[in-house]
Amino acid sequence: MEQIRENFKDWLKSPVFETPYSPHTIRLYSRIAADFDVFCRDEHISSCNEFGVPHVRKFTGARADGRQYARSTINSRAVALELIFAYLQEVGECNENPVIYYREAKVKKRGGVGGRAGARLPECLSWDEQDRLLHASMSDDTFTGYRNSALVALLLDAGLRTQEAIDLPLSAGADYLAGRLRVVGKGRKERLVQFAPTHADYMASWLKKLKYRSMVKRFDDRLFVSERGGVMSQQTVYYAINKLLASANITTKQQNGGHLLRHTAASVMLASGLPLKQVQENLGHTSLTTTEKYLHLLEQRS
Repeated sequence: MEQIRENFKDWLKSPVFETPYSPHTIRLYSRIAADFDVFCRDEHISSCNEFGVPHVRKFTGARADGRQYARSTINSRAVALELIFAYLQEVGECNENPVIYYREAKVKKRGGVGGRAGARLPECLSWDEQDRLLHASMSDDTFTGYRNSALVALLLDAGLRTQEAIDLPLSAGADYLAGRLRVVGKGRKERLVQFAPTHADYMASWLKKLKYRSMVKRFDDRLFVSERGGVMSQQTVYYAINKLLASANITTKQQNGGHLLRHTAASVMLASGLPLKQVQENLGHTSLTTTEKYLHLLEQRS
């Protein structure tokens, strides 16, 4: 466990994260990780998979002498414990994060009799469905067809929101090919999205088509533009993607449009071994709990 604590501390300081934790926060979470070690020994917990919601309540709520923690301390211990289990999941030491179920139980309790309806797992495209969607996008050998192929490729690789993709400048095409995009998301917050440009060929073909067309027609400074060269709308993207989904015979999903591709991208990143914290930052999630929902939706591609 001592080695795991050190590795967990290194994970929190990992330089791949655009917004790493402060030294003060790392010291705090490291102390809580040490408390977690002692707690497991006292409770005779020999495997992380034995740690359940009652243990979360006990660990976060009270000291060893029975005195209750302050609310701010309870929140800090819950966040740290959630990160500990996120790390343990990432390295294959445990199967689930009990803090997620702890938070869901709290939400249900606040919801009164019956609580909230159970949250469904997000939907995503299987590997085969992704291949079919991309194949369908290639069948349209027009300016719009090339654009839609590149748009689908980018959403599957980078997991952007529809509006974030629409807002990308033309220069973002080269950034996509390099696997790094600077994106302005919700609340005008900028983030760095790092990914493997698996479908780079689609983007390269679109950039060539766009360059050729722009020689005879003036276009807006956007990576994705309408047939007339203007800014695309979210509705246009929504219908374009749904049309391609229908062409690929993908009609049973409850979610569709760009959001379905964003969910798929999150699942692909995790199935490909990208660290959970990096996926959280890529997607712009405020909580790891949101990102964890995409774990194990896809198995690693063989």
